[in-house]
Amino acid sequence: MIPLLLALAVALLLTWWMASGRSRLSIMDHPNERSLHAQPVPRSGGVAILLGILAGWGWLSVEQGIPAPLLWIMWAAILVAGISLLDDLFELPAWVRFPVHILAAVLILIGGVPLPCGWPGWVITLFGIVWMLNLYNFMDGMDGFAGGMTLAGFAFLGVGGYIAGDLPYAWWCWVVAAAAFGFL
Repeated sequence: MIPLLLALAVALLLTWWMASGRSRLSIMDHPNERSLHAQPVPRSGGVAILLGILAGWGWLSVEQGIPAPLLWIMWAAILVAGISLLDDLFELPAWVRFPVHILAAVLILIGGVPLPCGWPGWVITLFGIVWMLNLYNFMDGMDGFAGGMTLAGFAFLGVGGYIAGDLPYAWWCWVVAAAAFGFL
């Protein structure tokens, strides 16, 4: 339970702090013709979620050790978070973000994530990861939508792991859900 509470608390407190205007990462998204909001809103909530996840995963890694594929996933997530933060700061074009998304997907694949069907599975999974990264980037502009999808998706992945008897997997997923909940 401690990793979940830690992820929740870190994400909640950092989200509050960054949205308060006291943070140097208080990057505001000013409405434009594609926006769903009428007033400026903070853009840096992903940092709070990522740090909440890393806090909870840090606790789990002390308790359980870190599964090797998760290390690769962490590096890929940090890479995507970095380019996303730069995008929030400078509004990067897609041709700058897209190769980083591909590199992150390749890191996950070479990190030992099991794939079905040989090389076709590798290609399909690479495409799927890049697709989801871009889908989340799109959803990120809809206030709370990406966070809500993260909460629901990882909560259910954790339930699936629990039902399958893989409690460590369930906990790693539930930490992500807890951090998303703290953000929301």
